[in-house]
Amino acid sequence: MLKPLVKPDKILLFNSILPFKKKKNSIGLMDPFQNEGVEYVAIWVHPNISEKSKLNTTTHEAIHVAYPSLTEQQTIDGADLIGEVLWNAGYRKMKKRKK
Repeated sequence: MLKPLVKPDKILLFNSILPFKKKKNSIGLMDPFQNEGVEYVAIWVHPNISEKSKLNTTTHEAIHVAYPSLTEQQTIDGADLIGEVLWNAGYRKMKKRKK
């Protein structure tokens, strides 16, 4: 039986350039960690990529969390398909309104 690394409420999403200073050719990272004995996963997405790439990269990293035994190519193929379906369905990041 396939078991995800953590439940969805234990996934933290970050849109930051910080972790990519060392990994220059990367646009997404998935980093499992523990805090006070609780398992979490941080997903980092490079902020300087297109919104469509952010959707695909977030999907890619989430697939790693959900199915850690998949190969990198299987993860890429799944993220490409799911990302394209979501993009074509009109899913976009909403901008926060100023109050």
